[in-house]
Amino acid sequence: MKKIYKPERIPIAKLEGINEKSIQEIIADDPSIIGLGDLVLKDKERIQPKAGRLDELG
Repeated sequence: MKKIYKPERIPIAKLEGINEKSIQEIIADDPSIIGLGDLVLKDKERIQPKAGRLDELG
């Protein structure tokens, strides 16, 4: 039987030297790290008219 792990939520603010930009780079370098299968990164940030920004588009 496979062991199931429940992820622990850790606020970014509590991680020294880690911020949104560095996490974005880690995911961009290896999208499989988020566990959603084979992903192809289309854009890191894309401005949406009248809607702000979308991060990490796959």
